[in-house]
Amino acid sequence: MLSFFACEPKKVAAPPVCDLVGATEQLDQSGRLSTLVERSFTYTGGQLTSVFERNTDRLAGFRLEYNGNRLSRVTDTQNQLTIAFEYALTQASDKPYRATYTRNNQLQTVYSLEYLPTGKLSRLVENRQVVPSTSNIIERTFTFTYDANGNITLERAQDKLRNGSVTTTETEYTQDAQPSPFATVPQPIVLTLVALTQGAETLPGRFWTSGTIMGYTTYSVAANNTRTRRETTTFTSTRDEFKKLTAQEQTSLSYLTSQTNPTTRKTQHTYVYKCQQ
Repeated sequence: MLSFFACEPKKVAAPPVCDLVGATEQLDQSGRLSTLVERSFTYTGGQLTSVFERNTDRLAGFRLEYNGNRLSRVTDTQNQLTIAFEYALTQASDKPYRATYTRNNQLQTVYSLEYLPTGKLSRLVENRQVVPSTSNIIERTFTFTYDANGNITLERAQDKLRNGSVTTTETEYTQDAQPSPFATVPQPIVLTLVALTQGAETLPGRFWTSGTIMGYTTYSVAANNTRTRRETTTFTSTRDEFKKLTAQEQTSLSYLTSQTNPTTRKTQHTYVYKCQQ
């Protein structure tokens, strides 16, 4: 007598639920790595509770404070830094429309914030009440354009200088279908403003895009809207078995008017997660 045994299909493990807890950018000079920016995040009950950021000039650790489900402020008590958020009285959204940045109780910067119905940041105006000694920029305005999938396609930045002149740049992005490592981090406005206040970010749109950025090109825009290419960047990605982004190698070609050939710069990005099965 022949007997047959049914084979049960092999169970496929469900992907773990993971939070991004670390992100590092390192300049790669012929294999010698030097850290440019290091970020880390902590969570409580799925809520972002702290953001740590270290760059070549500054070190800051911010604690997030909430009023109910609304973010009220983030503070770095050691360095006496505070970013406070304001909400419209008639606004049902949990998105702040204004933020102020203070150092040692002195107002440094006022931010005006606008959003799309999807919740994506569409416009950010940075009005500097105190201009850093190393900068001539008194105001920066960023506008962001997204596709139907929530991927950023265009970031436009206008810098107003002390002498009243304005410079404009545009950055065009490409993404793949895999999620950005920052896509699951709650409160991307905190990542954005911490990076801007600490002087470590010139392309804040990357905190808001849904997909993984695979490349971008930045142009200078003249008053007549003529564009001149400034930089082209591509990324090579490494993912784990669950398709989480763990590393990217960035290659940037900078085009300077005084040079015939572009200057090449390489940067290594690494991402660390804390996962629960």
